[in-house]
Amino acid sequence: MAAAHRRQRDPQPGALAQPSGATEAAAAEPELPADPAASAAERARRAELLTAVAALPERYRQVVACRYLLDLDERETATVLGWPRGTVKSRLSRALRALRVELSEDARVS
Repeated sequence: MAAAHRRQRDPQPGALAQPSGATEAAAAEPELPADPAASAAERARRAELLTAVAALPERYRQVVACRYLLDLDERETATVLGWPRGTVKSRLSRALRALRVELSEDARVS
Protein backbone atom coordinates (compact mmCIF):
# COMPACT_ATOMS: atom_id res chain seq x y z
CA MET A 1 0.00 0.00 0.00
CA ALA A 2 2.82 2.41 0.84
CA ALA A 3 4.32 1.79 -2.58
CA ALA A 4 0.96 2.57 -4.17
CA HIS A 5 0.88 5.89 -2.32
CA ARG A 6 4.37 6.72 -3.53
CA ARG A 7 3.40 5.93 -7.11
CA GLN A 8 0.43 8.28 -6.87
CA ARG A 9 2.61 11.15 -5.68
CA ASP A 10 5.33 10.62 -8.29
CA PRO A 11 4.76 12.29 -11.66
CA GLN A 12 3.61 10.02 -14.42
CA PRO A 13 6.36 8.90 -16.79
CA GLY A 14 6.35 11.16 -19.81
CA ALA A 15 4.23 13.80 -18.07
CA LEU A 16 5.19 17.34 -18.93
CA ALA A 17 6.57 19.44 -16.11
CA GLN A 18 5.03 22.85 -15.46
CA PRO A 19 7.09 25.78 -16.67
CA SER A 20 8.98 27.44 -13.82
CA GLY A 21 6.92 30.62 -14.23
CA ALA A 22 3.69 28.71 -13.60
CA THR A 23 4.85 27.39 -10.23
CA GLU A 24 6.18 30.79 -9.24
CA ALA A 25 2.84 32.41 -10.13
CA ALA A 26 0.93 29.76 -8.16
CA ALA A 27 3.19 30.29 -5.15
CA ALA A 28 2.63 34.04 -5.32
CA GLU A 29 -1.18 33.74 -5.16
CA PRO A 30 -2.49 34.15 -1.61
CA GLU A 31 -4.52 31.26 -0.25
CA LEU A 32 -8.18 31.96 0.26
CA PRO A 33 -9.25 31.72 3.89
CA ALA A 34 -11.19 28.59 4.70
CA ASP A 35 -14.85 28.87 5.58
CA PRO A 36 -14.83 29.36 9.38
CA ALA A 37 -17.96 27.25 9.86
CA ALA A 38 -16.54 24.41 7.77
CA SER A 39 -13.23 24.63 9.62
CA ALA A 40 -14.99 24.48 12.99
CA ALA A 41 -17.09 21.51 11.89
CA GLU A 42 -13.98 19.71 10.62
CA ARG A 43 -12.17 20.31 13.92
CA ALA A 44 -15.20 19.01 15.84
CA ARG A 45 -15.38 15.85 13.68
CA ARG A 46 -11.65 15.26 14.11
CA ALA A 47 -11.89 15.71 17.90
CA GLU A 48 -14.86 13.33 18.01
CA LEU A 49 -12.96 10.72 16.00
CA LEU A 50 -9.82 11.01 18.13
CA THR A 51 -11.91 10.71 21.30
CA ALA A 52 -13.57 7.57 19.91
CA VAL A 53 -10.19 6.08 18.94
CA ALA A 54 -8.79 6.86 22.41
CA ALA A 55 -11.75 5.02 23.97
CA LEU A 56 -10.96 1.80 22.06
CA PRO A 57 -9.22 -1.08 23.87
CA GLU A 58 -5.44 -0.88 23.42
CA ARG A 59 -5.24 -3.79 20.94
CA TYR A 60 -7.69 -1.96 18.65
CA ARG A 61 -6.05 1.45 19.15
CA GLN A 62 -2.68 -0.01 18.17
CA VAL A 63 -3.90 -1.46 14.89
CA VAL A 64 -5.86 1.69 13.98
CA ALA A 65 -2.82 3.85 14.72
CA CYS A 66 -0.53 1.70 12.58
CA ARG A 67 -2.89 1.43 9.63
CA TYR A 68 -4.36 4.93 9.52
CA LEU A 69 -2.12 7.27 11.48
CA LEU A 70 1.22 5.75 10.46
CA ASP A 71 -0.12 4.63 7.05
CA LEU A 72 1.45 1.17 7.33
CA ASP A 73 0.16 -1.62 5.15
CA GLU A 74 -1.18 -4.86 6.59
CA ARG A 75 2.15 -6.69 6.42
CA GLU A 76 4.05 -3.78 8.00
CA THR A 77 1.46 -3.49 10.77
CA ALA A 78 1.76 -7.21 11.53
CA THR A 79 5.55 -6.92 11.68
CA VAL A 80 5.55 -3.82 13.91
CA LEU A 81 2.99 -5.26 16.34
CA GLY A 82 4.38 -8.81 16.22
CA TRP A 83 0.98 -10.23 15.31
CA PRO A 84 -0.07 -12.60 12.52
CA ARG A 85 -1.69 -10.86 9.55
CA GLY A 86 -5.00 -12.54 10.34
CA THR A 87 -4.96 -10.92 13.79
CA VAL A 88 -4.31 -7.53 12.21
CA LYS A 89 -7.27 -8.04 9.85
CA SER A 90 -9.69 -9.19 12.53
CA ARG A 91 -8.72 -6.55 15.10
CA LEU A 92 -8.88 -3.78 12.52
CA SER A 93 -12.31 -4.98 11.42
CA ARG A 94 -13.55 -5.02 15.01
CA ALA A 95 -12.01 -1.62 15.73
CA LEU A 96 -13.65 -0.04 12.69
CA ARG A 97 -16.99 -1.60 13.58
CA ALA A 98 -16.71 -0.20 17.13
CA LEU A 99 -15.84 3.25 15.76
CA ARG A 100 -18.79 3.18 13.35
CA VAL A 101 -21.15 2.28 16.19
CA GLU A 102 -19.68 4.90 18.54
CA LEU A 103 -19.68 7.68 15.95
CA SER A 104 -23.18 6.87 14.70
CA GLU A 105 -24.46 6.93 18.29
CA ASP A 106 -22.82 10.31 18.82
CA ALA A 107 -24.43 11.60 15.64
CA ARG A 108 -27.88 10.49 16.84
CA VAL A 109 -27.39 12.13 20.24
CA SER A 110 -26.17 15.44 18.76
